[in-house]
Order: sequence, then C-alpha cells, then structure tokens
Amino acid sequence: MEYKEFKKKIFEKAKAAGFSEVELYRNRNSSIDLRVFKGEVDHYSLNDDDGIGFRGIYQGKMGFSYTESISEEEIDFLVNKAKENAEIVDKEEGVIFTEKAEYQELNIISDDFGEINPDDKIELLKNAEQAAYDYDDRIEVVNYCMYSDMMLEEVMDNTAELELSNNSQLAYMYLSVLAADETDKKSSGKVVVKRKFAEFDPVELAEEVAKEAVSLLGASSIKSGDYPVLLRRDVAGDLLQTFASTLSAENVQKGLSLFEGKLDDKVAVDDLTLIDDPFMEEGFRSTPFDSEGYPTRKKEIIKNGILTTYLYNLKAAAREGVKSTGNAFRSSHKSSVGIAPTNLYIEPGQTSYDQLKKMKERILLVTDITGLHAGANQVSGDFSLSAEGFLLEDGEIIKPVEQITISGNFIELLKDVIGIGNDLEMGSPGRGHIGSPSLLIGSLSVGGN
Repeated sequence: MEYKEFKKKIFEKAKAAGFSEVELYRNRNSSIDLRVFKGEVDHYSLNDDDGIGFRGIYQGKMGFSYTESISEEEIDFLVNKAKENAEIVDKEEGVIFTEKAEYQELNIISDDFGEINPDDKIELLKNAEQAAYDYDDRIEVVNYCMYSDMMLEEVMDNTAELELSNNSQLAYMYLSVLAADETDKKSSGKVVVKRKFAEFDPVELAEEVAKEAVSLLGASSIKSGDYPVLLRRDVAGDLLQTFASTLSAENVQKGLSLFEGKLDDKVAVDDLTLIDDPFMEEGFRSTPFDSEGYPTRKKEIIKNGILTTYLYNLKAAAREGVKSTGNAFRSSHKSSVGIAPTNLYIEPGQTSYDQLKKMKERILLVTDITGLHAGANQVSGDFSLSAEGFLLEDGEIIKPVEQITISGNFIELLKDVIGIGNDLEMGSPGRGHIGSPSLLIGSLSVGGN
C-alpha cells in the first residue's frame, strides 16, 4: 500500500472514530555495517527499517500507537489502539502542532553512501587495520575495525495539512587497538564521523589510536590533590552529553535538573556560550523541524555564561505558557515525544590545543573518562569519574596516568573554565549531535594515591 493512500485512509478512519487531530510520524532508515579482523571480513550486514508512529487527540487527551507495516489491515489497529491509550491516560491535554509555519532550508551536502561500492568500504577498513599494526610492534591486536553508513528519513503529516520530510546520510569508522609490552597492556579507540566518504583517512585514524595506546603503556596513579585539568575535546563532549538532558524543560518541571531555578543566572564563565544549532552543516541532527513538526531555530542556551533558556517541546511549553523551542524528539516511530537538543556544542575559542597544554606549569590531561551513568548526578550536578590520561609539565608529557578519579560539580566546572580550545569536534554516533572543544579547568579534585 502506498504511503499517500495509507495516510488518507487513516485520517478518515480517525476522524470517524472521534479524533479531533491526528498526526503520522514515519521513520525510515537503511544501513550497512562492516567489520574487518586480521584482514578478513568478520561481519557484513544490511538493514532496512520502516515504521509509522500514530498520535491523535481523543476527548482532549493524546493517544499513541505504532506499526512497522503500511497496510490496510494496520489502519484499524492503529486508530483503535491510540483510542484505548487516550482513554486511560491522565487529564493533561495533548498537543498537536496545527499552526502554519516557515521552515529554514538546510544547506547540507553528503554522499549517497548507498552508491559507493561495498568493496571500497572494506578496503578502507583493511587499510586502517594494517596501518595500526604498522605503526608500532607493540600493537598486539586491533580489537575492532568497523564501518557503518546510514540513510535516515523523517516524514511528518497531520490533519492540519502539515507535510514535512527530511533526509540525511552519514558514515562512521571505529578503530580500537590493544598495545602491549613486557609489563603492561593498554587500549585506545576512536570514532570518526563523516558525510563524505573521501574525507575518511584510515592511516591518520590508525596512527592516532595506536599512538595513544602505546603512550599509555606504563601508566600509574598520581598523588591525590587539586590539579588544573585539561579535558580533551572528546572527553569534554562526553561530559556535556551526560548533563545535556538537564537542559530539558520537562526535567526542570519535574525537579530533575541541576539548572532548575537558574534561568537568567550566571552558570558559566563569561567566555562560555552553549549553542543548539539545528542548521549546523557538520552536525548530525540537523533538521528544519522537530519531531512534532515545529520549526527549529538556533539558540544560545548559555550566552556569555548566562542561562538564557531551557529546551521545550509543545507539551512542556504549554505548561509554562511559552513557545516551543523546536526540541521535541523521538528516537524512533515507537517512542513517545520527549525533549532533546539538535546539535549541541560549546562555542570554540581562539586557543589551540597545544597552547592550552602550556597555560599552566603542570596540568593533568584527561583523555578518557568512565562511569558517566553511575558517577554523575543530574540533579545536584556532582560527578566522580574514573579517568586516565597524561601528566604534563610545560606542555610536555612527563608520564601516563591511570587509576585516578576526577570529582567536581558541573556548574562549578563551567564557572572555572580558564581556557576554551579552537578544536570543536562533534561526537560519535552515540553523541553525534553533541560536541565540545577542549576545555582547561582551573582546578578539579583528583583522587589517586
């Protein structure tokens, strides 16, 4: 059954069943996943998913249902299931976007990865794996050498004549290695995300990952105390991702955010600006509309250290009598509507990464953190995380470091940033819409020996 006919019939059926407004959200994605191990293809899979999320307002309340089948048989199921759900939810009125709006055109260019020969993708992986082994004899094994590309399509239609669609494509490589000598073993890994296949540099990726793993050999703890800490851009991005949900107005309204009651307050140093940009060319969640069909817009969430706004969808905005910020988000057609940033990042500064390393005589450079789920409190902002990296003196590595914890408070950390790098990097697919430059923190508590 064609989608256009499906839409027409389900809208008619829903109206006859007593729904006042109805919305369809279609989520399609196709992908290829490849993995190479010791020069041979270890994994090869093709995936193609298509699904419909159906929402409707019945007697003032929102009902929801979904299906993976666009067929005549599913129409009655979707309408009846959504009606049942609406009848058992609380009294809060549902919201479907019915206004006329203008949408900004995106200027994003990417390859059609489906047209690229899979053999070329496999060769890319083989080159990366071999380059890692060639870098140093101490590279014992390349644990993971993976490639994936995907095509994503979102389609939104509703009974208020809303008809929207957005397509995007991206690809990523992941390389992880284990280095070993007579007394120690250390691993390192990195993900690189691109919109153009030719921009992948397998040798550069392999050498960067291998160099870090080898450099960490012989790492040990350091004396406990307060240290100036340089969060490398990927680590700063991971920390930002951990606390990104606290910017949601819904979490603020529920008392689940460290930013509750801090609107228009100073929450960071003057030089720090946090941006949510749905039109970012290198962003991986760029879109002219959110998951409710509301127009997206660029926002400075924190501007020169001041918290200027929370992130809203229609429901959270209605509770406060304000407008949505265009941050409704659904992870798939199966999920309910929540709130999330589009492309969230700390605005880069003018200082290079190498210059940041030299801003203090002695600096702890953190290149990896773990325990983000258990070790970070979304309400208080407190965190205590396992970390590893390098101890620097005058910008030079004097020893690799492991078995330490870094502890602090997220807002206090933002207020103690003394250097912002010019090396902004958006993250891996897990956090591809969140990025940061490297950040030098004046002082963090470090637990060691």
